[in-house]
Amino acid sequence: MRAAASRRRGLVGLACLVCLLAAPCFLLGNPMTQAAKAKATSVRYEMFGTQKAEEQHSQQSNALQTALAPMLLAVLLFGASSAQAWTHKESKNWSAEFPMCKQTSQSPIDLTSDTTSGSGSTLAQYVKYDPIPARQIKNNGHVMQVDGSFGAFKLPDGDYQVKQFHFHFPAEHTVDGKLSAGEMHIVHQKVGSSGTDDLAVIGVILEESKAPSKQSSFLQALFKDLPEEGSASDVGNVDLNVFGDQFKEFYHYVGSLTTPPCAEGVHWYVSKNTANVTPETIKAFHNRFKEDDNRPTQALNGRKVVNSALSVDKEFAA
Repeated sequence: MRAAASRRRGLVGLACLVCLLAAPCFLLGNPMTQAAKAKATSVRYEMFGTQKAEEQHSQQSNALQTALAPMLLAVLLFGASSAQAWTHKESKNWSAEFPMCKQTSQSPIDLTSDTTSGSGSTLAQYVKYDPIPARQIKNNGHVMQVDGSFGAFKLPDGDYQVKQFHFHFPAEHTVDGKLSAGEMHIVHQKVGSSGTDDLAVIGVILEESKAPSKQSSFLQALFKDLPEEGSASDVGNVDLNVFGDQFKEFYHYVGSLTTPPCAEGVHWYVSKNTANVTPETIKAFHNRFKEDDNRPTQALNGRKVVNSALSVDKEFAA
C-alpha cells in the first residue's frame, strides 16, 4: 500500500512538473515537442485511465491559456525570476542581467517640440477602444497595471490589440528636457505575435494639476484603492476613450521596452497633449511605491523622431 501511494504521489508530481513546463510554451505560441506531448499524455492516462479525463484536462489547459496570456506578457515586460530581480533604482545596472538594456535604440528619450513634421495624422484615426467591465488594477512590484482587451490600434502592417496599460511616476519621456508628474503606457501587440515581438505603445504624459477633468477623475477612481505588492483591487468598468483629447497629435519613433528585458523594435507613439492628474492621485501611487518607477531618458543615437506620422523610414517594411 505504501509503495502504491508513493508511486501515485510521484506520478502527480511528475504531471505537475510537465504542466508547469508546458504552460509557457502554450502561451507563447510555441508548442511542445511531440516527444514531450507523448510523455505528458502517458502520465495523464496513467493517472486518470480514460479518454474522458484526457479531454477534460485539455479543456482546462485551454482555459488556463486564455486566462494567463496577459499575465505572461506582464512577465515578459517586467520580469519575474528572482535570479533576475531588478529595481528601477538600479536601472544603470540592468544590462548585467539583461544585455539588451545597453543597446542603441532604447527608451525613453527626450522629445523636442520642434520635431520634424509628418503626415498630420491623429491617433484617433487609428485607435478603436471599447469599454471593458469588471477590471482589476494589479501591483506587480514594478508598476500598477490593468489587463484587458480594450481594442485595437491599426498600423501599416496590421492590427495591434491592447494587452494592458500601466503607469510610471514620474514620467519616463521628457519634452524639451521637462520631466512631468507621470506617464501612462497603453501596450499593444500585433495580432498573431507573441513574446516581446511586434509591440506598439501609446504614451500619455500626465501633468500634475488640481483643475478637474474627465481624465483626472478617471485616474482618481482607478487609484482609489491601490493594492499592495502582489495583489489586485477591483476597479469596475474601464474605458480608455476618456483619453480622446490626448489621441490627437503625437511624437513617433522606434525604441524599446522601458523595463527589462528592454527589447527593441517597439513602435512608440507619445501624445503631445498631456492629461491632468491630481496631487491626491500621485500621493496614492507613492503610498504603494516608495521609490520612483521610471527609467531615465536614453541616448537618441541618430534615431529619427517625427511629428504625427505612423512610421519612420522603412519601419514597417516586410
